[in-house]
Amino acid sequence: MKFLLVSNSKNYGKILWPVVIGLGWLLNQVFIFETKILHFPETGSVALAITILTFVIYMALFPLTWKQQKFSILSKKMNPEIQKIQKKYQGKRDQASMAAMQEETQAVYDKYGISPMGSCVQLLIQFPILISLYRVFYNIKDFINATDNAYMLFGLSISKTPVDYIKANFHSNFGIVILALLFPVLSYVSNVIQMKASQASMDENDPTMKQMKIMNITMPLMSLFFAFTVPLGLTVYWIIGAVVRTVQQVLLNKHFEKIDLNEIIEKNKEKAALKAEKRGIKRAAIYNAANISTRNTLSSHASTDAKIKEEELEKAFQLRKTAKKGSLASMANMVDEYNNRNNK
Repeated sequence: MKFLLVSNSKNYGKILWPVVIGLGWLLNQVFIFETKILHFPETGSVALAITILTFVIYMALFPLTWKQQKFSILSKKMNPEIQKIQKKYQGKRDQASMAAMQEETQAVYDKYGISPMGSCVQLLIQFPILISLYRVFYNIKDFINATDNAYMLFGLSISKTPVDYIKANFHSNFGIVILALLFPVLSYVSNVIQMKASQASMDENDPTMKQMKIMNITMPLMSLFFAFTVPLGLTVYWIIGAVVRTVQQVLLNKHFEKIDLNEIIEKNKEKAALKAEKRGIKRAAIYNAANISTRNTLSSHASTDAKIKEEELEKAFQLRKTAKKGSLASMANMVDEYNNRNNK
């Protein structure tokens, strides 16, 4: 059972094709493990391989999930301080106030040892994985060499979409239509449960709570919509992924309930002080550089002005020396000569 490398990588996208090839290879290794080590029937099951692969991916992403949960928990303590800063600078739009507000806000994030972008990292990683897995499941026979039965799940091919089966069997086999509809519904329900589990750790007074409530509604609906138009293999990944995330979320909620958050904050104070000091040094360096630059500029301008004045005086002196008799310039020359003789 060999991994089938396809020479034309353009089928998998111009940018993500290495990720597609990598995930396809990994899925094939899981499939081999399933058939040989677990002594699965000779036909094997790609759907089971997808389930195992999903678990492996989410366990690899667990450190990011932990950080995301930590961010959510610490936000409960942090948000009152952030709101106080926002209230302090409310209505102030000048550059100095905006810079001070940003600096004070960053100091609070440093104090709690979290990053405002920390909760977005996992989403940024998940997106290319989803796109790549779509390519893998859509071209599943390019990556796994098995019998036709291995690509089936409850009689449905994992490389086809529910819409394909609904269109083909709507007037002939209503049982297949119901089965095809079941996958998007399971995707929706599993994502609703997962979103509620993640919301359990949030503070009701958190200003981002409204946004989270909107996401709790829109994200499962999006999974429901897309599950109709993507290969069934990707829907299986969504369903299993939501189950794994829910279990992780529940365990993390219990874990953080037992942790002394004040202890975490105390540990971060020293780090926060060092970060603040570095930012202070950086600002001082920029300020000094700006002052030096300004002084050099002013000095350069002063030198240029003096040179111009000297040249203008020299030109005036030369013109006066060649002045015609009876002109104002010649009379000025006579006055200068008289003053020079008397001064001697």
